[in-house]
Amino acid sequence: MTARAQAPPWQTAVASLGHFCTVKATAIGPEGDVYLVGAFAGTPHFGQLVLNSTEKGQGLDAFVAKWSPASQQFVWAKRIGGTASDEAQAVAVYGGAVYVTGRFSSLHLRVGPLTLTNADTVASEHRLDKETTDVFVTKLTDAGRTAAFIWAQRAGGAKDDTGLGVAVNGAQVYLMGVCSSPVSQFGPCSLPAPRGEPPEDAGPAPQQFVAKLTDAGASGRFDWVVPTSGRQGAGTAGAVAVQGADIYVVGNPANDDDSDGWGDVARTTDSPYVTKLTDAGPSARLVWTQRIASGSAVSAVAVSGAKVYLAGWFWQDTLRLGSTVLPKTASGRNNLVNQNSFVAKLADAGARADYVWVQQAGGTGSCRTSGLAVTGARVYVTGSVWGSALFGTVALAAAPSAPLTLYVARLTDRGATGRYDWVSAVAPPRTYVPPREKPRNFRQMTTPNEVNTVATRGSRVYIAGGFNGQLQFGARVLAFAVPTNLAAFLASFTDSGR
Repeated sequence: MTARAQAPPWQTAVASLGHFCTVKATAIGPEGDVYLVGAFAGTPHFGQLVLNSTEKGQGLDAFVAKWSPASQQFVWAKRIGGTASDEAQAVAVYGGAVYVTGRFSSLHLRVGPLTLTNADTVASEHRLDKETTDVFVTKLTDAGRTAAFIWAQRAGGAKDDTGLGVAVNGAQVYLMGVCSSPVSQFGPCSLPAPRGEPPEDAGPAPQQFVAKLTDAGASGRFDWVVPTSGRQGAGTAGAVAVQGADIYVVGNPANDDDSDGWGDVARTTDSPYVTKLTDAGPSARLVWTQRIASGSAVSAVAVSGAKVYLAGWFWQDTLRLGSTVLPKTASGRNNLVNQNSFVAKLADAGARADYVWVQQAGGTGSCRTSGLAVTGARVYVTGSVWGSALFGTVALAAAPSAPLTLYVARLTDRGATGRYDWVSAVAPPRTYVPPREKPRNFRQMTTPNEVNTVATRGSRVYIAGGFNGQLQFGARVLAFAVPTNLAAFLASFTDSGR
C-alpha cells in the first residue's frame, strides 16, 4: 500500500493587527509577490506600515497590500474608502498591473487621488443602518517599493450592487458580481433587472453579472455586461476565472432570511451554476451552463486547459454531480450547521462540459470550502470544519481547544479520478483557553476565524483570512484578542509534491 503524503510544514505566518482587519482575496504576481485585499477599521499594522480608516467606528475601508516573500515583509499598503462601509472582495494581477474590485456605500469613495460617487446621491442614505452599495474596480501600477492608482470605475444603480470577482487576460479585465438595482450602469452599458413578478413590497430580484473592461493604460472602459443567473435571484457569493477568451463564472441562488447567504430550500431553477462564456469582442456569447442541484452552494472555480474545477458544499440528503451521488454525513437539514463539502472536476469539451470526478469531505457537523487553486495536477482547497471530518479517506480530527477548525487540503488529479492526499488543520494551540464569553448567536460562535482564499505559484502555497484569539501554524502561534474583532493573517508553505 502506498503511504499517504504528509502536509508540508508551515514556513510563514504573519498577521496584520489592529481594530479590525480581514483578507478577502489574494493573487500572486509574476515575481512571486503576494497581493492581498480586504476590509479594515481603525489602524491595522501591516508590518511597519500603518493604515488609518477614514472615520473610526463608522464602518469599514478597503485595502490592497503587497507582501514580498524575498524580504518577508509588507512592501506597501493602500487604503480605499469614504465615510461609510467600503470593502474589497477580489484581486487579479497581470504583469505590473493590479486590479481590485468590491463594493462601496460611501457617498464619495476615495481611491488614491481619484474619487467615485455613489449612484445614490442622497447623503442621508449613506449611514451604517441604511447603506446603498455600488461596484468599484480600480487599477494600480506596482512600481516595486510603491504603487499608484491609475484609474477607477464605478458601476451599479440606485440599489445594492457589488463586485465579487475579477480576472484578467492581457488588456481585458472581467468582473463578476451581483446587481439588485432596477437598472445598473456599467459605463455606456446597461444591465436591466430581470423581468418577473416580485412580491408587492420587494424591489427587483438581484442577478449575477459578468462585465468586461478594456484597460487602455491610463483609463479603463466598459465594453459589455451580461447577466449569468437568468431570471432567478442571485446570492451574495460567486467567482470568475478566465483562460484566453473563455470566461468561467460560478454563482448561487438568492439568500433567504438567513444571514449566511443561502436558503436551505430552493426551487430547481434556483440552483447554483457554472457557466462558460466566450468574449466575442464587443459582446459575450453564452457557450454552456451546468446547474448544480438545489440545496447546495458553490464557492470557487479554477481552470487549467480543458479542466474546470469547482468547490462548494451541500446540505440536502444527497447531491448528484453528473453520475456521482454524494450522501450527506452531517446530521439534519439545517444549512447553517450541517453540510458536506465537495470538489469536482469537469472536462470542457468546447460546446459542453461533463463531470469527470467528485471528491467529498465532511463529518457530523459543518464542512465548507472557501478557496480553490490549481497548479499542474495539484488542487488546493481551503475552508472550515465544525468538529471532525473525513477528506476522502484522510481524517481531520477536531481541535481540542475550539470546535471550529480552518483547513487547507491537497487533492491530486489523476485524470479520471481525484483523491485527497492530505489535510492540514489551522486551529488554536492545545493550550489555548478561549474566553468564557457566551456567544450571542451562532454566527458569532462559529466565525471568530475565517480562511477566505488560497493562491499558488509553482510549489509555493498561501492561505489568508481573519482570526481572533490564537491560531497555530506549525511552531508559529499568532495571537489577537480584541472581542468581536478580527486580525488579518497570511500563511504559506512550500509543497514538494510528496
